[in-house]
Amino acid sequence: MIKSVLYQPTMLKHSDILLCHIRTLLLQIPKRTIIITEDFRSESQKARDKLQNVLDISKHKALNVVESCKKLFDTPSSCISENYKICIKHKINKETVLKYPFLLCDSNLQKKLTVLQKIPIPLNSLIPLTQFTLIQLKFFMNFKETDVVHKINYLCDTFNMNAEEVCNNIASKPFIFTKSVSEIEALLKLLYGSGLTIEDILKDLWVLKNSENHVQKRLEFLKYHNVKNIKTWMIRCLEESLYKKIQKETDNREVLGDNSLVEYLSEKLNCSESLVESIIRKYPQFRKMNLPKLNKMIDLLCSAGYSEFQICRCPKILFHKTSTIEQRLKELSKMGVKPEALYVLTKSEMQYQSHIISLKKAKILKVV
Repeated sequence: MIKSVLYQPTMLKHSDILLCHIRTLLLQIPKRTIIITEDFRSESQKARDKLQNVLDISKHKALNVVESCKKLFDTPSSCISENYKICIKHKINKETVLKYPFLLCDSNLQKKLTVLQKIPIPLNSLIPLTQFTLIQLKFFMNFKETDVVHKINYLCDTFNMNAEEVCNNIASKPFIFTKSVSEIEALLKLLYGSGLTIEDILKDLWVLKNSENHVQKRLEFLKYHNVKNIKTWMIRCLEESLYKKIQKETDNREVLGDNSLVEYLSEKLNCSESLVESIIRKYPQFRKMNLPKLNKMIDLLCSAGYSEFQICRCPKILFHKTSTIEQRLKELSKMGVKPEALYVLTKSEMQYQSHIISLKKAKILKVV
């Protein structure tokens, strides 16, 4: 069938020829996918076999480890075997190796472990720090050993973590290692004073990367603008992002007045507060909406002849761009059509255009 299209193009429309080309390409996709998958499976099996032989573990466990550490694909068996021997020599157990398989790929593992051994903390707990380069590790160890131990113990006590969890956080956020305990204490004092809890800070430790001066100024800025519910991102974000947030909060307060969001929507949509609460439970995005835009959308729909009841039946329309809904209302109005259900206006652009074509065809047939 495809050959007849290729050899007799004059018999078909251009769109038909294009469609056949697309179908041909689609038929080729699975073949390419199979080739890629088979190549990947082959590499994965090789790495799995290497790991299985060295660590004496099951195929399933070896495959899970390989998938979590793609570097094992390119690591020679000799390197994996040698690094595992180094781990055993330093009393790093198999469970730790399986948890941190990057150990088996590290060409500087012996030197890194030698550096870390200077810290009087069980080596198994310090393993996450081997993710640093050897140069970085040596730089960190330029601090007094007592300072390093004091810092790790302080972070354990402050954030209620064990040494391994602290080292994992240090590995993903190296700035923690460069800050002194006194600097961290000063930052935490400021953050606690702003109403943030230890749980808030734990979820976003990047907030500790800022200087004490920056945090102090940012908190004063937030207080000046009467920001009540302070979040950690407000302290570390760009100032322009914060201005947008503050402007949105100000605009929303002007719309709400002394009312809550539920009270405002209940009055605006002329419905019960229990109905509004059920709508918000279904669409929690309402709590983060720009209320002036929401207000404008409701007014637009009401001016187009839709009742508050119809809006409540299709609340997701309030999340759409006002300009899009306005343009669609005008287009349908020119065609002499007013959809009874608002969901028609919420369709994707492709679905909406398909609906318009259907309406035009129906109008032509009616005329005929």
